[in-house]
Amino acid sequence: MSKSRRKVGRSVLASDVVICIATAFICSLAILRLAALHAEDTVTVTVNAPAYVNETFNVTIDLDSITDFNSGQFDLSFDASVVNVTALTNGSLDGAIIPVDRWEFLDKDTIRVIIEISGISGVSGSGYLAEISFEAVRERGDRSILDISEGLLVNTEAEEIPAEWVGAEIIVGAKEEEEEEKEEPPGITACEPAEAVVSSKENFVEGIFFLPPKDLE
Repeated sequence: MSKSRRKVGRSVLASDVVICIATAFICSLAILRLAALHAEDTVTVTVNAPAYVNETFNVTIDLDSITDFNSGQFDLSFDASVVNVTALTNGSLDGAIIPVDRWEFLDKDTIRVIIEISGISGVSGSGYLAEISFEAVRERGDRSILDISEGLLVNTEAEEIPAEWVGAEIIVGAKEEEEEEKEEPPGITACEPAEAVVSSKENFVEGIFFLPPKDLE
């Protein structure tokens, strides 16, 4: 093979390597851009519950922001030996009512909630999907995880809206009562050493013993 042909072959190979590297770089940028766009469009759905609860309390399923929301569903699980669901009411997004179509117990510790806005209209904004009422059935100090799963949000185009679902934990009992239990016992005041007390008494006795005679009359 002549030198000229070898040079041509090397040039073509080098060009192919450069093209591959450039293609891989462009693909990486495209993937990163799509991931960034996906992250920006992802809705965060949060179980908004008080950390400490009493006999009855309410929980809302909050949305940070959503666009053209039309329907959805989710399951909410809890420890049925600690708390129980007693009622469920409609949600609200920027003042617009979000109707709860129906809800039911799948078993003793899980409910399923179906949400649907009438027709093909959509609602945008921040707020909550539903409000759930609970009652505590155990004593102070018991805990329960409120886990949200099987979540689905759909827009007016019948497309799924990407979402992140975040649960919560509750503790039965007032926060003040929990903090009182964590307080340290009162400090112990140090007593004066026995030797010091004895020495003090000896000085006092010696003082009386050596009083001038006129004071003893």
